[in-house]
Amino acid sequence: MLGCNHFRVPNLLVLVLWGVLFACVTGNLQAQNKASFFVSPTGSDSGDGSEKQPFASLERAREAVRELKKSALQKPPREIIVELESGSYRRSSALLLSSEDSGTEAMPIVWRARVPGMSQIDVGVHIPSSAFHIVEGAESQRLAKEAQGHVYVVDLKAAGVSHLGPYPLNFDTGGSVSEFFFNGERQPISRWPNNGPARIERIVDRGESAPGTPKRVGKFIAREDRVSGWPVERGVWLEGYWRVPWDARTVRVAGIDPATREITLGAPVGGGIGSKYAGPEGSGNEPWWAVNVVEEIDQPGEWAIDFTTGRLFWWPLQEWQSGEMVFSDLSAPAVRMEKTAFVKIQGLLLKNGLSNGVEVVDSQNVEVAGCDIKNFGGSGVVVQKGDNVTVRSCNIQDVGQSGIVLGGGDRATLRSCGHVAENNHIQKVGILKKTYAPGILVGIFGAGDAVGCTVSHNFIHDVPHGGVQYGGNNHVFEYNEISHAVLTSDDMGAFYTTNDWTSCGNVLRYNFVHHSPNAVAFYLDDGDGGDTIFGNVAYEMQSGPSVCGGHYNTVVNNLIIRCKRGLFMDARGVARKYDKESVLFKKLKAVPFMESPWKEAYPFLQSLPESDTRLPMGNIVRSNVTALCEKPTRIAAKPEEVKDSLVADNLDLGERDPLFTKESSGDLSLRRESPVFKESPNFQPIPFSEIGLRVDKFRTTLPPRQWENAQPQWSQH
Repeated sequence: MLGCNHFRVPNLLVLVLWGVLFACVTGNLQAQNKASFFVSPTGSDSGDGSEKQPFASLERAREAVRELKKSALQKPPREIIVELESGSYRRSSALLLSSEDSGTEAMPIVWRARVPGMSQIDVGVHIPSSAFHIVEGAESQRLAKEAQGHVYVVDLKAAGVSHLGPYPLNFDTGGSVSEFFFNGERQPISRWPNNGPARIERIVDRGESAPGTPKRVGKFIAREDRVSGWPVERGVWLEGYWRVPWDARTVRVAGIDPATREITLGAPVGGGIGSKYAGPEGSGNEPWWAVNVVEEIDQPGEWAIDFTTGRLFWWPLQEWQSGEMVFSDLSAPAVRMEKTAFVKIQGLLLKNGLSNGVEVVDSQNVEVAGCDIKNFGGSGVVVQKGDNVTVRSCNIQDVGQSGIVLGGGDRATLRSCGHVAENNHIQKVGILKKTYAPGILVGIFGAGDAVGCTVSHNFIHDVPHGGVQYGGNNHVFEYNEISHAVLTSDDMGAFYTTNDWTSCGNVLRYNFVHHSPNAVAFYLDDGDGGDTIFGNVAYEMQSGPSVCGGHYNTVVNNLIIRCKRGLFMDARGVARKYDKESVLFKKLKAVPFMESPWKEAYPFLQSLPESDTRLPMGNIVRSNVTALCEKPTRIAAKPEEVKDSLVADNLDLGERDPLFTKESSGDLSLRRESPVFKESPNFQPIPFSEIGLRVDKFRTTLPPRQWENAQPQWSQH
């Protein structure tokens, strides 16, 4: 494996090799004023790193860069390039870059694929087909009838896989168990039902019901007799939205009564099982499903690990013997940069990890560009602290958690971090953590504080929960496209923020959200305030912009088409007591809102301690246009409760055609003769053609727009 190569040569030979190396480098500098080292899967670490004698390992190239930086070159290069030749670099450890590996503004360090997308950093464990054996004899009797004669088994521990479980008693992030990929595609873990959830028939015991009460496990009656055949002693786990439609948990089963179909969970679920909205007995409609049950392998592709033996059972697809069987097993990221500066990662394909694809920690002026990142159990790219880190024109898909995570800056001083996520294509994220793991996560839900991030021109689609979730201050979200969001959950937005009066100064402009009928377009939830929603387009959503009890939000010049609800505002702070005893007020007191620079940036915060904060204040909702919506505007409050907010001068076209350029293919730019411009003279044209992905040096082609209705994807795990 690369990263584990070591060599020992006589000291004299080392000196000779370095002499040759620097002679080559010096010659290259004279010719092009840049230094290049080459790495190849067929190279050798005893080579000089030239194009003719490339290194074999990334660590050897890293060492060569460090030595070159220490050398006294008369004319330093304008950049140092580590060029990865095409091929697969199989690794069992992370590529670690530290302050020693930093460049400078005048001499950045570039790690790049010689041919973009053709240099693969593969951190998975590869298992040959010869290690798999057909399940036969008495053991085959545990399989479903349709699976007998088709299922193979492999000893994962003997094959070098270490993360073999068992799952924890209660988890929501994948359980830190290895995943299985065949020919680059994530194979579906066995589950029942195969498509769609099962439903609880009746709650017997909700279990834990409130903080501070004795913890009890939940019990319920299943509707189907087949649950009686599951081997609880070997380990059975059920995943479900047990209480609310925005919290999916996987819980081990402690027991199943075959006579009554009563299932006893092995751990409490926070708040208890059974719908929060249906009283003590639940609704009888709570969704759940079983995962990783060998007995439920009943179609090609499905697999399960028997945690008691460390063996994997798999019903392979046809012609599988010549394919590539890989298990994600590395619990570190594929690439980790910490305290680095002026480093660029370009054009690499990273895949098959149990953790994150790339981590950038406390670093400055770093760029991850044109990379393909797929098949990771964690997130695609995680940026923590630091300044001016850019993730540009990457393709991120099939990851267990978020696509991109950004955190940085200082909220006390409102110092911006300057992080940028731009022109990225993000799809099929949140596969393992189905809630609060969006396409892009900024400054909220574990991302760390964030100030001054820019998220622009990204295309995010096919996500179980939110598209973009954010918190913090002074972010700009612009020219993004989000579709097919909130596929398997509920009460979530394409853009979502929540529960913080001080999360101010964020601007959401010129974004296009569509074909997500279960999602709010721009969701300012539970009292969130101080944001601007301007010039966006929402099409076939559950709702357009929604101001939910917060203060000083501006919703202006948005176009909301074919949504169940166009514009929304409520005064939920009355019922939920958004007063001086609330969490919202505690968050206000935690920041220096009465001091500079806060008092200049957000002067409205200074009035909150002396105001009735239960009532929404200072919100402006005007000059928006709705059309073909079931309910153009809904104010869920008494008139006196929203008297300090303005909802006015919004145009509803009703059933009239807004006159788009070509609605049938997704071009929602308004024609000049649109009634919008005639009847809403203050409405400003939206630069629709500029929204979404763009062609640049790293992205030479664009994917087609997804222009069809979203369908739930219950079987994605």
